[in-house]
Amino acid sequence: MDGGDSWARQDTGTDTYILDVDFVDGSTGWAVGRDGAVLATTDGGRTWTAQSSGVSTTLLSVEAVTADSAVAAGIAGLIMATRDGGATWQVMRGVESLADLDFIDADNGWAVGTYGLVLRTQDGGEMYEELPAATDGHLHGVKFIDPANGWAVGEGGTIMRTVDGGQSWIPQASGVTATLRGVEFIDPSSGWVVGDSGIVLATSDGGAAWSTGKAGDDTLFGVEFLDATTGWAVGENGVVFATTDAGNSWSASPSGTYRHLYDLDVVDRDRVWAVGANGTIVHTSNGGQAWGEQRTGTAEDLLSVGFANARRGWAVGRGGTIIRTEKGGESWSLEDVGTRHDLHKVHVVDGTTAFAVGNLGLLLGYEGRPDVPIGVNPLAIGLIILITFASIYLWRRYIARPFRRRSAVATTGTWRRGWATPANGNAGAG
Repeated sequence: MDGGDSWARQDTGTDTYILDVDFVDGSTGWAVGRDGAVLATTDGGRTWTAQSSGVSTTLLSVEAVTADSAVAAGIAGLIMATRDGGATWQVMRGVESLADLDFIDADNGWAVGTYGLVLRTQDGGEMYEELPAATDGHLHGVKFIDPANGWAVGEGGTIMRTVDGGQSWIPQASGVTATLRGVEFIDPSSGWVVGDSGIVLATSDGGAAWSTGKAGDDTLFGVEFLDATTGWAVGENGVVFATTDAGNSWSASPSGTYRHLYDLDVVDRDRVWAVGANGTIVHTSNGGQAWGEQRTGTAEDLLSVGFANARRGWAVGRGGTIIRTEKGGESWSLEDVGTRHDLHKVHVVDGTTAFAVGNLGLLLGYEGRPDVPIGVNPLAIGLIILITFASIYLWRRYIARPFRRRSAVATTGTWRRGWATPANGNAGAG
């Protein structure tokens, strides 16, 4: 030991990325890294032994407390500890997943998930701040109507209300114990919640009182309203329900599928999309009088859908699936964002901005630009061919016959990826 005047490389026996190391003394220490990697040494690092953490989650930091005890922290709030020198590791705080998110504009958004997790961003997803937990239970839905007023719903009939942007939460009496899975508000007073066994709750006073209704008996996963009277709900076994009287009554709208439908997006009075199991997307262009299935090119469950307009939209789902359409669903293309983690929700702000959340606290943000028509002038191509003495075949094909001006659509955009790390108090998408 020479105080750092010289350094020697140590062989860990693994090619896994090591992200942190800590020692109790000159002999005993631990190192942690990607894919749940844990290494231990009792001889100052001359040899390292792999230990089983029991998780595949990336571990970001480790604190060696004694020769027998240490604590490690990972993405999405995972905290693990050992008290027997690493022979066994116990999960002290589980991995937190994000189930839903809502943005009121391109900058301000909230996400909720397991164990009452609530995150907020005020800079378009560059950083997420962990807010006080709304509840100890899992949250499945969130809706904000302005920077202050929001609601979150979840298991056990939970409905929580905030009037300060999520800094504090007040429980509201739902009158039910079933799991609530979707929430919608169109103003500070008018709101609806859907959940298991076809439950539909409605309020006209911001949730001070909720009335209980039913739309069938299947679990309802999503609800969305176009205005104060017109709304839709989707759920198990392909059920779609519509209301035109503010939810006082609901009528079935046969979707043409028996696969579960997990989410929907209402673009206007006529056009609605719903997504579900095995890559299912159904669409109506006449207010639900008829539904048609659209080919998606994936068999993965699609868990959420969002449209910027009648043409551009995204759907996300299991295995990190993201598909996009630029033609109102006539065709869908897969987008690779470099993750296999399930994506539970996509929220589209406009044609240039979208966000998605998923397992292990995964946070995604899309930055792009609107459709840009690009003119392609075949005459210019012909001149280049002439100048470069192209073949006779090309001459005849492009020069000898009349030209028609063509146009193409170019779209550019990228998804940036980050993780919620509640143990550190904030999260970034980078």
